[in-house]
Amino acid sequence: MKAWLSKSAAWLWWHLPFRRRTRQAIKTAVFSWAGFPFKKTRTYRNWVEMRKLSQGIAWDAESPFPSHYDLTLLDKKPEAAAKAQAPRRVALVIHAFYPDIFERILSRIEAGCSPEANLKVTAYVSTTAGNEARVRRISEGRRFPVAVEAFPNHGRDVLPFLKLAARIEDEDAMVVKLHTKKSNHRLTGDLWREELLAGLLAPGRIEKALAYFHEHPGVGLIGPAGHIVPMSLYYGGNAQALRFFGRVFSVSVQELQTMDFIAGGMFFARLAALKPLLSLHIPDTMFEAEAGQSDGTMAHAIERVYSLSARFQGMTLADTSFPKSEASLRASQDHPFTW
Repeated sequence: MKAWLSKSAAWLWWHLPFRRRTRQAIKTAVFSWAGFPFKKTRTYRNWVEMRKLSQGIAWDAESPFPSHYDLTLLDKKPEAAAKAQAPRRVALVIHAFYPDIFERILSRIEAGCSPEANLKVTAYVSTTAGNEARVRRISEGRRFPVAVEAFPNHGRDVLPFLKLAARIEDEDAMVVKLHTKKSNHRLTGDLWREELLAGLLAPGRIEKALAYFHEHPGVGLIGPAGHIVPMSLYYGGNAQALRFFGRVFSVSVQELQTMDFIAGGMFFARLAALKPLLSLHIPDTMFEAEAGQSDGTMAHAIERVYSLSARFQGMTLADTSFPKSEASLRASQDHPFTW
């Protein structure tokens, strides 16, 4: 009954004919004046956390960075890739925290890639020690090689991704970053995951992304259509980390606020677009311990820093509408999964 009510509420909220600002105002009014019945719900807890994270944090704050930040990175210039090659191989980098969803992702990839396309695919999979055996069983007998490695449950999908992506040696690889997202703090978490995966793994979509990178050498990252959002969206919890990486990548506070990023942390990427970020070798100690946070961690910040890395390489963003011109891309001001 509880699961049915939760899904019904998600469906209703999803179909309300209001834009993002109106939805935010509705949520704030209801939770501020009549929040008691909702206090045990994940939606209410997420709203409270977001309000706390967003209060009193300014982009241009000169306060010291947290003690767990590695300040030596401020003096370390990121390394740009020598030359951005047109991708010819596919490197799937998947964080399999939830094995059941991971199995569906692999099946979706196999169904969506035509054997006639003759793609050269390798999968690099991270998981936790407790799930490693099951993930290895799921990975057996696939149409492409799958390398599985267990990591501590630290840094969400982001820290394992940085480690695995840094090991990819094929300079002509197109990275496909995927993870078994659930976003349990949101009623629409499952809907969000399915829309992200549909955007990237629809039949023929991987082949089309490869072709698009060939035709548009200035594009570094391709996100699912509708999921390119302004950097300033919920920036409060990430402002300090973004200010830090803005200094690392020589991006001013003013420029940061005009940039976009890919919401949801799943995308296609030229390896060259990620190289500046990967060259930093961000230490594990900069990632907070796992405590169920819904925003404001280093992992959340790095989701935005991928865009800074591409910019440092002189590249822009696109999405799976595959616009004829990168300049025609418009960020979503009404992203349905961040209301």
